[in-house]
Amino acid sequence: MAETKKPIYAWKARLDLLRFASAPPIPLDILGTAIKRSEKRIETEGSTNQDLVDDECENIEEILELAFIACQMTITSVVSRCRVFYDSMPSRVKWEKYRKQLMLSRDAKVRGTPYTRIAAIDAFANYAKHQDEWGYDWGKLNRNSRQTAEMVKRLGAAPGRSGNMRSGFKRMVGHNLFEKVDELSDIIRAWSKGLVADYERDLNAQKLLPGRTSSKR
Repeated sequence: MAETKKPIYAWKARLDLLRFASAPPIPLDILGTAIKRSEKRIETEGSTNQDLVDDECENIEEILELAFIACQMTITSVVSRCRVFYDSMPSRVKWEKYRKQLMLSRDAKVRGTPYTRIAAIDAFANYAKHQDEWGYDWGKLNRNSRQTAEMVKRLGAAPGRSGNMRSGFKRMVGHNLFEKVDELSDIIRAWSKGLVADYERDLNAQKLLPGRTSSKR
């Protein structure tokens, strides 16, 4: 990160904005409560009513779709807050490439795949938004959609399958307790905290922050 004439306290404020950006637009624990209600109905009434099971499973899928899209909005907010730090760098890659690099850093990979959990959340959010357009033949998708389709397939999704969001969630967090959907927020907060730590370290090295602060990793 190159030195800049921005006031010292302006950089601290930008770090704070990046910290705040990791808050989801919808509290995911509320969505978890809704999923728990569906799971309870399946548990108590599902043995004698397959239609109810199908309806409640579809409801869980739709709630997870909403959760992933909300998480994508949070990821987008975090990345946008990184733009001011990117703009202060001397020699740099293009923003679009740097933006993608942010989603590939400071986060663990989903087991058995080359994808970080952040990238996986983003891919499943795109799937949730565009699945009706994709239809059943993902081989005919345009280049960008085909790349997303390949990602979600590696993470357990398949054309025409009714439980794709549940499969993706299970791969990312390692269990099928869908009511714990707020764990997706935990992933984003940890990722954002790592980005803050990196930028804070660089700013401290250049003495661009008021005093010497430390970031817990």
